[in-house]
Amino acid sequence: MVRKVPQSEQFETTNQKFEIDPGGVNFALRGYHKHLLDRAKDAVDQEPITERELSSLTISVNDEDYELVKRRINEFRQELNSVISTNKGRRTRVISFNTQMISLTHREKI
Repeated sequence: MVRKVPQSEQFETTNQKFEIDPGGVNFALRGYHKHLLDRAKDAVDQEPITERELSSLTISVNDEDYELVKRRINEFRQELNSVISTNKGRRTRVISFNTQMISLTHREKI
């Protein structure tokens, strides 16, 4: 979690961390993700390219690669959080790093 340092233009990371069961249904979390997706859509037209990073990759995968991609995304997110949270430099921004991996094909249910 992040909080603004009182009477300052800086931000700091708190020691509060929370993990959410990815298999659980959490309506507040789903709403939060929808809000961030809307925010990203707005950023395409409303923020200069220097203030955002948007990219995509469309690939075909087998079931094993699908699971590998999910695992690597999670590992990268954890690594990024670890690296940034231990950096003691002056913090002047709060950013949101979001990833989405969605299937563009429909699979028949077996």
